[in-house]
Amino acid sequence: LASSGEYDKLTHTGIYGVDETINTVEEWLDLNMNYYAKLNFSGVVEVINAIGGVDVYSPEEFVPEKRDTITIKKGW
Repeated sequence: LASSGEYDKLTHTGIYGVDETINTVEEWLDLNMNYYAKLNFSGVVEVINAIGGVDVYSPEEFVPEKRDTITIKKGW
């Protein structure tokens, strides 16, 4: 929830700093975060690759609206 009591994007908490993002996640998930890592997108890709990737299931085949040169197949 934003300070106004309305829902907002989690990434918007970053405008107010890391501490605000941590507080938001802790409140949202009802847990304490003892550690965090700050990564850019390339870092996220490297972490995902290091753990062997992520399997994603699509319940149907579709062509993304803004990426019409690819087709996401149904299944894993």
